[in-house]
Amino acid sequence: MAKIHRATVTEADLNYVGSITIDEALLEKSGIRPFQMVNITNVSNGVLWQTYVTAGKSGGGGICLNGPPARHFQPGDKIIVIADAYIEPSELKDLNPVVIFVDDKNRITKKSEKNDMLHLTVVKEKNLKKENYRWKICGPMQLSRGSQKLTAANRNILKILLTDIFNYVLTLY
Repeated sequence: MAKIHRATVTEADLNYVGSITIDEALLEKSGIRPFQMVNITNVSNGVLWQTYVTAGKSGGGGICLNGPPARHFQPGDKIIVIADAYIEPSELKDLNPVVIFVDDKNRITKKSEKNDMLHLTVVKEKNLKKENYRWKICGPMQLSRGSQKLTAANRNILKILLTDIFNYVLTLY
């Protein structure tokens, strides 16, 4: 599970079959693997797209949206790439998500791991058997640090999380 935060789209290729091509160095540092499914949020226009990853040339900072998403992601757009995971609740303690922060040229400026942030579980698979619940980790989220305030978006996610946990606990009784 990983996130590449505020990367810059360098290319959009409408005529390619599909996917997102990401600099191989970014993939290695983040732990995202070729052909892994990712969610891509376009900070510039709010579009969310899901596709798979292909590895690009290492060290160049290239990030190219291929195929249909090339209509929604243009060079210069800021994006967030999230590789999520489905895990069992018992696996939460061993989860070590990574967030890669990059500059405008997609060069790594910081790598944060588990101890640097709070991790939220926000989506539960629907399953009637209590012992078969699995949680989808939608990405690490830093709720507050120093003088930063909790954003409205983070408050909404936290509200969903707490409601979900409360409803799950009720099913135990």
